[in-house]
Amino acid sequence: QKELHTVLTRHNVVQIEAAPGSAFDPNVHQAVAQIPSPHPAGTIAELFQPGWRIGERTLRAAMVAVSLGQAN
Repeated sequence: QKELHTVLTRHNVVQIEAAPGSAFDPNVHQAVAQIPSPHPAGTIAELFQPGWRIGERTLRAAMVAVSLGQAN
């Protein structure tokens, strides 16, 4: 796996950042669910599958759950 990441990086293929609490960007993230979480509403709550891009072009969007905010 480490060697694969090295080869991909050499060809400018990088993993899309999708950390919980970061801003949701529909150009690089695919929302598959909305869930309550301690993170602000509209941000990423959970990462299901990492995404990849080459340069500025998205190869596969990161599958994420979007936060609805705090549960009451």
